[in-house]
Amino acid sequence: MIGRSYAAKLTLIIMITTLIPIVLLGFFVYGTIDYSSSSAYKILSVFFVLAALLLIWIGFVGYSVSKHISKPMEILRNAAREISAGKYDIYIEHKPYKDEVGEVMIAFNQMGAKLHENYQMLMEQALQLMENNSQLQDMNIELEASYEQLQATAEQLNHSEEKYRLLIENISELVWVMDPNGNISYINDQVELILGYKKELLIGKPLSDILCPLHEYAVCANIIEGIKQNDYENFELWMLAADGQRRVVMETNTKRIYQNGLWVGVQGLGRDVTEKRKLEKEIRRTSKEIASLYEISSVLTASKTTLKIDELLDQIVDKVIETLGVSLCSIRLLENQKQLILKACKGPLSSFVYRDAIYIDGDRMGKAVKEKRTVVFNDLGEDHVTLYNQGVMEKNRIKHVAFIPLIVEEEVIGVMTVSSEDRLDQGNIHILDTLSNHAAVAIEKARLYEDLKESYFKTIRALAVAVEAKDTYTQGHSLRVAQYAVEVAKHLGMNDQELEEIEVAGILHDIGKIGISDLILTKPGKLDEEEYSKITQHPIIGRKILEPIGLSPKIMEAILLHHRRHDLKGYPQDIEVKQLPLYAEIIGVVDAFDAMTSQRSYRRSLTMEEALEELKNCSGSQFHPEVVEAMVEIHKSIS
Repeated sequence: MIGRSYAAKLTLIIMITTLIPIVLLGFFVYGTIDYSSSSAYKILSVFFVLAALLLIWIGFVGYSVSKHISKPMEILRNAAREISAGKYDIYIEHKPYKDEVGEVMIAFNQMGAKLHENYQMLMEQALQLMENNSQLQDMNIELEASYEQLQATAEQLNHSEEKYRLLIENISELVWVMDPNGNISYINDQVELILGYKKELLIGKPLSDILCPLHEYAVCANIIEGIKQNDYENFELWMLAADGQRRVVMETNTKRIYQNGLWVGVQGLGRDVTEKRKLEKEIRRTSKEIASLYEISSVLTASKTTLKIDELLDQIVDKVIETLGVSLCSIRLLENQKQLILKACKGPLSSFVYRDAIYIDGDRMGKAVKEKRTVVFNDLGEDHVTLYNQGVMEKNRIKHVAFIPLIVEEEVIGVMTVSSEDRLDQGNIHILDTLSNHAAVAIEKARLYEDLKESYFKTIRALAVAVEAKDTYTQGHSLRVAQYAVEVAKHLGMNDQELEEIEVAGILHDIGKIGISDLILTKPGKLDEEEYSKITQHPIIGRKILEPIGLSPKIMEAILLHHRRHDLKGYPQDIEVKQLPLYAEIIGVVDAFDAMTSQRSYRRSLTMEEALEELKNCSGSQFHPEVVEAMVEIHKSIS
């Protein structure tokens, strides 16, 4: 529209500007021509024709000009429309137009390119904005969800904080926090129940103020520095109660606290185990005492008590020292109802104990005998010094003493004295009373055993004498064999029980000869085959005689096999053995030695040197080499 309007106006202006001179010229011609002449009409007609042709030409020129002008304008108009429609990449060919229209078109193309560029940038920005907006929407959704979670977490934390605060405030354990300076920054209410402190008064105070200053820790010298440098589990922390006297044992776990990699303090959680530790200590002490009592009782009441009284009493005082940790323990046995004779004494101060007899009327010890009860003296002073305890009291170490009577069937047989640097409590006295009962029974049992053993030896000696009464040549043989056998056994390192057994075997080795005819035993000449066969039966007869008595297997083997040789020849041959028992080896050697050195009706006696030489000649075949060597060594020592 703009192009056409502009062209029409231009055409109209050309026509008007052309027509005005023509009209003016017409009026001039019309005024100057003489219409009376015929040429005037001709001139006027030519003029109008020319004017008409000129108007047509002008119209044609105007139309052509308007077409020339409206075409680029139409192009521009269409391009503008396409740009308005959003097509920014349009381009107008401007080369045919070298005038202002061409410049307009170039400017239009530049504008279009710029618009296209801006449009592309806007589109990119719009896409970026859309993408960012999508991300923002996603983030917004996440933030909304996170916010909801944060709210829920905050609520849970508040709930948990309240719950754990209530938990910490109400648990039975002591909870505390120490800052890097060693001061208490937090402590729960249990501190008042356990230690008696107000927690408000402890905040900001050094933790060491509530620790026992006297306790020494094995893990470190300074416990505050120790828990700063290490974490501990089930560690016993000794605390001091508010009264300044009571010590409380706290089984504590400590853990160092870090924030952003920096150490900011120590947290501690402890249980009061004071009573538990006391109970455990008491249980351990009681267990140890019970174990010691059981051990002592086992020794004292064993059915096989073959200890001599002196050895038994030494064991008793040793166990008392070991169990109670006292400085001194002694046992005196009552003789003649008047004197207490020292039988056993052990302990660091035993060398200062009065060794002679003590009369029950001359010392406080006698009070335990007369009243048949335990008598305890604590905090001994100078007024307690007597002739009998002076040596011990001068060392100024004994402050407490107990006299415990040893009673059997309502009769006092002695007194056990226990002296200590520490006070003897009721538990100690109870142990000593129990121990004294066992000791009294064991002592009486040992006495009875010794009496029984003496009676037993008297009986077997009588049997041996009865056997030897049949033959004057063999009188004293069994006793000598027993003596030799004991000496050899000692030389070979046998214990007391084995010495007693070998002595019994020596005395009874020929007891079976009771069942052999006197005629055979006392026959002056050589025995015939039948008589020899009968004499070889005396070991078997001896076993039959002694089986009901219940002697030990070793004694019975020695009696049965003392005529079997080291190489297993000899008699009785119907007894199968792979190796001759040592008891039988010893009895066989000393029996042969005494026979060779004794006078017989059918031969003279050999000297000891001759008999020993014969033993050496038969060593390894008839006799055991070690037993023979022992006989030779014993003879050398006697000579």
